Amino acid sequence: MKHKTQRQLENRAVWYLTDKCDRYQCQGLGTELLKRLLQVGRDEHLTLINAEILTENSAMQRVCEKLGFRIYPTAETSVVRAEMIT
Repeated sequence: MKHKTQRQLENRAVWYLTDKCDRYQCQGLGTELLKRLLQVGRDEHLTLINAEILTENSAMQRVCEKLGFRIYPTAETSVVRAEMIT
């Protein structure tokens, strides 16, 4: 599993990108990871949390929306941006 987290203090945002192995799909791992990242962001008093998600990854987009993110298109058609203002 690849996992990358980058904290940008200058604009108080957290960016993350995650790719899950197929055997962990549909078990709530993405939801739990995102919930924990959101809690860390809140604990750190971040004002913006966002993620770049492949357009084809509709399941992760739904998870993000369920947790309060808004989904926006990007200049790159294969990627959407999920954004939450905390």
